[in-house]
Amino acid sequence: MNARMALTEFPKNHLVAMLLVLCILVSFAGCTTNGTDHNSPRGITITQSDGTPVVLPRQASRIVVANGNAAELLVAIGAGDRIVGVTDSVKGYPILKDRFGSLPSIGSWQAPDVETILSLDPDVIITYSSTRPKNADKLAAANITLVYLDCYRINTLASDARQLGILTGDETGAESYAGFFEPLVTMVSDRTSNLTEAEKPKVYFESYSDWTAQAAGSGGDLLIQATGGRNIAGMLNVSAPKVSTEWVLQENPSLIYKVVSQSLEKEDYSLLQKDIAGRPGLSNLPAVKDGQIYLFSNEMVYGPRAFAGMLAMAKLEHPDLFTDVSPQIYLDNYAARFLPGSNTTRWVYPAIL
Repeated sequence: MNARMALTEFPKNHLVAMLLVLCILVSFAGCTTNGTDHNSPRGITITQSDGTPVVLPRQASRIVVANGNAAELLVAIGAGDRIVGVTDSVKGYPILKDRFGSLPSIGSWQAPDVETILSLDPDVIITYSSTRPKNADKLAAANITLVYLDCYRINTLASDARQLGILTGDETGAESYAGFFEPLVTMVSDRTSNLTEAEKPKVYFESYSDWTAQAAGSGGDLLIQATGGRNIAGMLNVSAPKVSTEWVLQENPSLIYKVVSQSLEKEDYSLLQKDIAGRPGLSNLPAVKDGQIYLFSNEMVYGPRAFAGMLAMAKLEHPDLFTDVSPQIYLDNYAARFLPGSNTTRWVYPAIL
């Protein structure tokens, strides 16, 4: 080989070697990313509301929702288009019925129809963690993947949103919601953390049925804990306990809250409030004498908009600490950023601006 040939061929050989090295480096780099490879052969891991993990083969593009709060949260993070089937209750959900009213119904969230779900070919079905479907075994036997996310408790909402982000790939939207929600919880906590027990007002929080209390661990109980109040039923470790007039009188609450269906007509709020105040034996109760009876729509006690209920309760329980806080303004911000129209319904009576 003469000198001229060696000079012309060496760069070609060198170039081939360099290209081989570059291909190897690129291939190796593809295995070590800064983020999470959500569709990797290892699949994705979702941490459910109770803290247990579930491993899925890939992100979900087809989701059946048996949980109205999860449906709203999916819309809020920008993943509402992944929903292909819902329960009857979600189809009637005022703020979502226009969006999901035409989707197939899987029936009741307590016992969703297995055959209908199978016909929709979903990647997962999202249902409540705290109250699981009665036919969960049948769903699992049919190879339907269940993911248990509550999406309504004040203490797990941000985490549930992030898990939905991982599930759908809409992590930016999930983080946007969590970044809106978490500072509000922190603000309320910071302002009430140094209160003495004597400074925490007693609250009787009634569920949908008369004389059914929000007991320990319920959504209402978690809100009262978060806002610096004392739930008079917070020591009752029974689900939805029935209480009596005598018991409430003995506990002597200064505030009464009641959760009502979001479908309650506006004119019925004042009638229901008067009905509570007029119950036999309650006329001398501080909450009744002082007119401190408030009705909360369930969508502001449970679900992605529970921050509004939290802020309203904080103002009621500690008005001097929250004079600068307007729950309605934050609700308006939520509607503008996450779910248009979600600020237009009556959500608390009497109104708390």
